Amino acid sequence: MEEDIVRLMTEDSAMGDANEPMDEDMDDDEEDDDDGDEDADEGDEDSDSRDEMDDVHVASTSTVPIIYPRARFAGACNVETVKDVNFLGPEDEYVVSGSDDGNLFIWRKSTGQLHDILEGDGSVVNVIEAHPHLPLVAVSGIDTTVKLFGPARGPSQFSRLTNAENIMQRNSEARSRPINFASLFLQYQLARHTAGVSSGTECPVQ
Repeated sequence: MEEDIVRLMTEDSAMGDANEPMDEDMDDDEEDDDDGDEDADEGDEDSDSRDEMDDVHVASTSTVPIIYPRARFAGACNVETVKDVNFLGPEDEYVVSGSDDGNLFIWRKSTGQLHDILEGDGSVVNVIEAHPHLPLVAVSGIDTTVKLFGPARGPSQFSRLTNAENIMQRNSEARSRPINFASLFLQYQLARHTAGVSSGTECPVQ
């Protein structure tokens, strides 16, 4: 009888030892589940915060007014260098711009219709400036000269309006080509050489 009791106590003790790791494993599993729940909660919070930020972004940009262009002045080519764009006329009724083809383009501001094309430079027209009081326009480009345009009787000697379609077509094709800076620099050096300006010569007013 005593032997049976000892044997039963031994088996119970062995079973208890065997159950202890299972309890620890269960505790670990419960902790892992808790961590997983926390990660899921954090993921939900991040998702919610991103959604809130998106909502704020949409709300902040949806109230910004969009200003669309009222007119388009086409025909000039602006690829190689920076061009001036100015208003012209006693009531700013014209818009003027330089072009890579050496021309000065003039449009009617009210309609965007091309008014005239004037030969302004041997290479590129960059700067256009109107006189504040007199009907004169100063035009300069890559070469070393500045041209003055003013009203005169008779047909214009520098107008290219009759060839406007071909000029605008060439400019449209030039806008699709890559910029050739080497060619641009060569044109600049050629213009300086033609004008007899050495590399060390500076403008006397500078």
